[in-house]
Amino acid sequence: MTDKEDNLAEGVYQMLVEADYDCQTLNKTIPLLLHAVSDPIIGVSKENKITLFNQAALELFNLSPQQLKNTLLSDVTHLSSAVLQLSTEAAADIPKYLTENITIKTHSGLMTAATAQCIKLPQSEHSMLQTLIVLKKKDTGHLDESVIYKACHDYLTGLPNRYLFEHVLKYAVQKSRRSGNKLALVAIDIEGFSQINEEYSFDFGNAILKEIGARLQNLLRGEDFIARIGGDEFIVLIENLTDLKDVDRVVNKINTELAEPFYIKSLACHVASKVQKIIYPDELKSAAEQQGEAAALVKLLERHEQETSSKSFSKEIDAVASERISLDSDLDRAIARDQLFLNFQPQVDIQSGDLVGFEVLARWNHPEKGIISPELFIELAESSGSILKIGNWVLTEACRQYRRWLDEGLINHSHIMAINVSGKQFMRADLLTELREITDKYRIGPASIELEITETALMHDMAYSVNLLKQLNNLGTKIVIDDFGMAYSSLAYLRRLPVHALKIDKSFMHEITNDLANAAIVKAIIQLAHNLNLGVTAEGIETEEQVRFLISNACNYAQGHYFGEAKTIIEMTQLLERTGGR
Repeated sequence: MTDKEDNLAEGVYQMLVEADYDCQTLNKTIPLLLHAVSDPIIGVSKENKITLFNQAALELFNLSPQQLKNTLLSDVTHLSSAVLQLSTEAAADIPKYLTENITIKTHSGLMTAATAQCIKLPQSEHSMLQTLIVLKKKDTGHLDESVIYKACHDYLTGLPNRYLFEHVLKYAVQKSRRSGNKLALVAIDIEGFSQINEEYSFDFGNAILKEIGARLQNLLRGEDFIARIGGDEFIVLIENLTDLKDVDRVVNKINTELAEPFYIKSLACHVASKVQKIIYPDELKSAAEQQGEAAALVKLLERHEQETSSKSFSKEIDAVASERISLDSDLDRAIARDQLFLNFQPQVDIQSGDLVGFEVLARWNHPEKGIISPELFIELAESSGSILKIGNWVLTEACRQYRRWLDEGLINHSHIMAINVSGKQFMRADLLTELREITDKYRIGPASIELEITETALMHDMAYSVNLLKQLNNLGTKIVIDDFGMAYSSLAYLRRLPVHALKIDKSFMHEITNDLANAAIVKAIIQLAHNLNLGVTAEGIETEEQVRFLISNACNYAQGHYFGEAKTIIEMTQLLERTGGR
């Protein structure tokens, strides 16, 4: 530890303790101190909960104020018993000031090495805090998240590598045994690949492997897990199987995709591939009964099924997986425990500025962890299958609230309510029936509902998508392709899909005013949509410059912080009351 670091903690100690402040003065002084110091500082209560913190601490833990507030100290750090005892009343024999090396658990679950300088505060019945802790992230010896990422991913394709795949597989098998849901492994072996390296070059071969990885990623669903586990070997994990024919469809799509030529440096190259599958637990037989790659898959599954392999890549990755399993279990009960709630983000006519509707957003308020990132819990819901139950809840509650606003005269049926539909929901046979029953129950015209579906979900089974979209159209429901431009797909499919609008992903909007490439992409999407008689909504709008750009390029609708952040039901009601629904 440097003298500068020692001086900060000692200075705080002298100011607060040796200055002989009374406890009421301390209660007023400490919050001011926290915001005056650039180093991360947290204040801990006698229950070992973090009750005060500064901005630097939020950045260190990568948490929002709501998430860090009242969090147990042991939930975000690995501390010795001596430090934890500082925050208890029975700490007479513990030094009033101590320093030790600790490990901090960031929001992602990964670990960061740090130094904790802990100060025991004088106590009375008015005391708010027991301990102040000054934190210092170490410049050396820390576990950098980029290093962890590189260690878990293939350097060439960017896909997860064997280490991460086996770790994910271990927990997938445990989850499968617990839930009774089946899973599948699909192994892809590129045959004769060494000949490509010999005939052309290693750089040429690497370019082929990168393209194979990209093609496999683009044709699979977002919830499927793909990894490169060897030089010319890839593997796919498919969880929560409800129809074994889905695996056959994946195998056929892989064979079809890899049969197409690869164009590298103006040369066309064909590769031969062997694709094999194993269904767990149906086909878990002895390895002697299997051949080739299937035998290796069986051995892999048997090892994890018997739980003889407890070695994980690192404690950091194990912590992430354990956290995900814990959240997965909690999420399954979140609806019953009334932990989910809805937000509504206004959508406006970009030309007039009038409110035309709102996007419905699901949020999860975890009783211990606070607000869970939507990206995380939606991904968990997709992989566990609970997205179907959550999707039904969102549709039901959104329609219930829409009906209330209609009855109160705050909106009319021309206001559009945009609801996201996941890939699993879209592939569900009773989606149409579910939508009709809920809208009938709350007397809402289906034309007031706009379903947002990603390109990836629509491309999963084109024939199915076209048929379902036609039925939704007949019902009167509008369809929007969400995150348009983010997936790998042919623009030709737009002619076949009976959709109403495209939604430009916010990533294109961030640098639109100073990035010519992004500006050109957005202009092209708007022009393409208009040529096909489709509407366009841009999301993530934050500045007036972005608004002017969209107006000048005839974009139809927009949403983002410039027009209003996502709002709770109460906040949205207040907005509608103030604006009269305009």
